[in-house]
Amino acid sequence: MEVSLEGADVDGAESTRGVPESTVGLKEVCFSACQPHEVAYETAGAGQFTTRAMTVLAAGTSLSNVAFMEQVVTAFGTRPAQHPYLDCAEDAKSLGLLAPLAIAGQ
Repeated sequence: MEVSLEGADVDGAESTRGVPESTVGLKEVCFSACQPHEVAYETAGAGQFTTRAMTVLAAGTSLSNVAFMEQVVTAFGTRPAQHPYLDCAEDAKSLGLLAPLAIAGQ
């Protein structure tokens, strides 16, 4: 099944809150609960992003960084109040969830 990330920025290119316009050279993987111009919502004291992310993680499947974000975005449904995004180097998108870009010291 193809997941549409329409309305979700998976590389940070449109970000305005100090996130680089280019992902070239990024050494971190950042999962943001919402776009820079939005707010992250909570329900009953729990963040909506965190709640959905925990559901995805609880499934126990092996995911890449981008596959994780796609599943979280899908969990928000077709008319979300916030649009999570993934900000990382292109090479990091296909790595296992939060896997290092390189082994330390190499």
